[in-house]
Amino acid sequence: ASTAENIIDLLFRLYDENDENMVINHHTKGIILDFIGGEPLMNIEVIEHTIQYFIKRCLEKNHIWLTNFRASISSNGMLYFQPEIQQFLKKYKDLIHYSITLDGPKEIHDACRVDHQGMGSFDAVVSAWDNWADTIGIQNMTTKITIAPENLPYLDTIFNFFFSKNCYEIHANPIYEHKWTIED
Repeated sequence: ASTAENIIDLLFRLYDENDENMVINHHTKGIILDFIGGEPLMNIEVIEHTIQYFIKRCLEKNHIWLTNFRASISSNGMLYFQPEIQQFLKKYKDLIHYSITLDGPKEIHDACRVDHQGMGSFDAVVSAWDNWADTIGIQNMTTKITIAPENLPYLDTIFNFFFSKNCYEIHANPIYEHKWTIED
């Protein structure tokens, strides 16, 4: 939690210093606190503390960011139905952008993503995805896919899967562990 507070303090310090050569200065009218990597919901307490600390600092400084910020969370969806996660999502629904990583239809998703028992995670993830879509409205759904050599040939199938679910905002990033080739 202290690291998160230091990061928040740094954001405000950069804003206050107003160095035109820095990304954050007085021209920064809004901010996104982005929680990604591994599974951020495994540390929901730190995410909530960070958001609360950010709001506290905004109130102390009467800062423009108070009404111009979002927390963005990219999750694998496996912890979605845990009570503390549901409580968090309900409490912060209007302040967060929560997306669940789904890599396409079952056969493609399960080829890339398995749970701790080595089983494909599609059924659990799509259940969370559908529930969140019902909560916020399908028109607000986004997802993030991870592109790997195994699913690269099926991008059309992956995109069509999301289009059939009325999801048209699809973020994608390649795996970084793979040494990509010209052919890839």
